[in-house]
Amino acid sequence: MKKHGGIFWIEGAVVYLALVALWILFQFRTPYLPEVDSYYHIKMAYLMRTQHWVWHGFPWAQFSLWKDEFSDGCFLFHVILMPFTFFNDLALGGKLAIVVLSSASFTSLFLVLKLNRVRYPYYWLLIALLGGEFFIWRMGVLRPQILSTMLMMGAVHFLIQKKERSFAVVNFIYALSYVASFIPLFFAGGVWATAPKAERKSAARLFVFGLCAQALAFVVHPYFPKNLRFFFVQNIYVMYLAVSQSVNLYLGGEFFPFDTRQLLLAHFVIIAHLILILSLSWRKGSALSSESKKVFFFSALLWGMTFISKRFTEYAVPISVLFFALAWRDLLPAFSFQSAYKKSRKVFVWGSVLWLVIIGPRIFRNTLLSIQDFSHVHASRFEKAIPIIHQATAPLETVYTCDWDNAPELFYFDHSRQYLVMMDPTFMYYWNPEIWKKWFQISNAQISADQIVHELSQTFKTRVGVCPQFFMAFKGIVLQDKRFRLLYEDPQVFVFSLGNAP
Repeated sequence: MKKHGGIFWIEGAVVYLALVALWILFQFRTPYLPEVDSYYHIKMAYLMRTQHWVWHGFPWAQFSLWKDEFSDGCFLFHVILMPFTFFNDLALGGKLAIVVLSSASFTSLFLVLKLNRVRYPYYWLLIALLGGEFFIWRMGVLRPQILSTMLMMGAVHFLIQKKERSFAVVNFIYALSYVASFIPLFFAGGVWATAPKAERKSAARLFVFGLCAQALAFVVHPYFPKNLRFFFVQNIYVMYLAVSQSVNLYLGGEFFPFDTRQLLLAHFVIIAHLILILSLSWRKGSALSSESKKVFFFSALLWGMTFISKRFTEYAVPISVLFFALAWRDLLPAFSFQSAYKKSRKVFVWGSVLWLVIIGPRIFRNTLLSIQDFSHVHASRFEKAIPIIHQATAPLETVYTCDWDNAPELFYFDHSRQYLVMMDPTFMYYWNPEIWKKWFQISNAQISADQIVHELSQTFKTRVGVCPQFFMAFKGIVLQDKRFRLLYEDPQVFVFSLGNAP
């Protein structure tokens, strides 16, 4: 680090400012927050700053593990978001947080490239930015992965450089910032298991340092010991249900893999570089350094996880780019474009043509799709319904929601009311499978109108609800049964009341 001196930090600052400009271009094409999770996270940070840093329960999810056994799996992430909640417009603060943190995540990749003395770090940063529209979208949403990716890069760097204390510090921060902080430990365990005898002791120390740091973070976590159960539900139980398909909770699409066409088209640039690097490695035999081999292992593991759940793309892309850069450094240490041109003009020219004809259009496509994605972010579908719900309910009253991803937006606009489940239906199913089944049957009108009225009033103790328009079967009962009243509807949602509700 000292060898780089001021130039290192100046380059990092220039790259960061350029990335800030890029993310401003993406984020401020509309004034709205992307994805429902963004509404939850910025409102959570606001309430932590203005009310309580720690809650004994989460009353905004009345029929969930959250109600009495809540643990904030992204505690430090929400703390970091607090300064952005001083804006009168929380959406503006949330978008600025995305700009600041996403730019920092990509800058962390650039700095790791520089610290590992790879050649052409700006080129490899560009390749990461061309990692596919799904990857760019994930990095442009106010969710903890924009901080987690930065911590992942730091953990990988310190792991391959055998910096035990630094690796431990990153793991400690990671465990307080994101519930899925265990991935660097998998990497460290893999390095330990595959290390040659001479390196086994140092590899074991790295793993133990990381493990102890995460264990300490779990113990000092403000929600200990509730965080242990949350860790199990969010990392093990939810993936078990998604993979085993023992019950369909209709989770978000991120829990499922890409189809083959999506995988190939979205990651064309990454795949092209992988083929190039592997072909060079095959021609040159065992020319890869131990650092490159380790990062290749990390990359392969992450892509394997992506084939199960595409949510791991945000890690697979930058770690793959780090592997490409390290392998290029190892395989072609004396490479330069000038020397390549002099040695083989035909190869250089044909390579340039290949880049412009095949890779260039794909770059343009990925960039255009990313811009379009952020241009299509629209206002919350529930914003216009909030005044109707507020008028029809009393403070602390539970509002029925037909779907699990309705509550974050309602919570954002009105935290004086309570809802059923927040962010993930797994927490309701784990808490009480029978309650989840009744909720699902009501929302999808799979039981009679009499049963629906009984469950709404007796089980869920609610008089007013809001649902997206695609719950047409349930809306049909609301329109036909005189015990219900349709209070409001627009093309996206409808609000209903039961019994004597206004």
